[in-house]
Amino acid sequence: MYDIPRMMVYGEASIQVEADAINAYLNIYDNLNYDYSQPTDPKTTQSKQIALIERLGCKEYMITPRYVDMKTYMGAGPFELRFPTREKFEEFRGKAMMNNSEEMTVTLDYASSDLSAEKRKNLKSQMLDQALLDAKAKAEKMAKSLGVLIGLPLYVEEIMDYPSYGGEGDMYGYNPNMMVIVSSKVQIQYELKR
Repeated sequence: MYDIPRMMVYGEASIQVEADAINAYLNIYDNLNYDYSQPTDPKTTQSKQIALIERLGCKEYMITPRYVDMKTYMGAGPFELRFPTREKFEEFRGKAMMNNSEEMTVTLDYASSDLSAEKRKNLKSQMLDQALLDAKAKAEKMAKSLGVLIGLPLYVEEIMDYPSYGGEGDMYGYNPNMMVIVSSKVQIQYELKR
């Protein structure tokens, strides 16, 4: 098989799309309890946090802890939320800012952007098809310049890479534009014919 004249080419394709999973952290600081020498009442703090979450209307977006677990949750925050769109995140960030007072500081901080598994799978499949076409076009162009023809593919491999959660190759998902890049890369060895 290795005596067969061959050419190896790489193909790639990528697309940048708006995220449909915006992860954020809700921080609730009780400004009246900054005296750390005095013990705080966890039940009072917890009831204030629950009341604020209800006022914000973000119960359905809570991930860690889920809202139904708040009464038994022992942590003080931050609370992880996931929004389906940038607009929804911005709406709740505005609501959080409007709930700041002398008694309480409330922030909703952007953490990362991602895609749902189904959307990522569909886009990855589309990018794989485009990467294969890109590799074939490159092989045909090179073969034409060499005065040969390409034959059947002898070897095809998808080059695995780490998922990119944010734009510009950002591997940790921090992307202020809340866009996600989905890409695919392949290498193909084509048989060469005269």
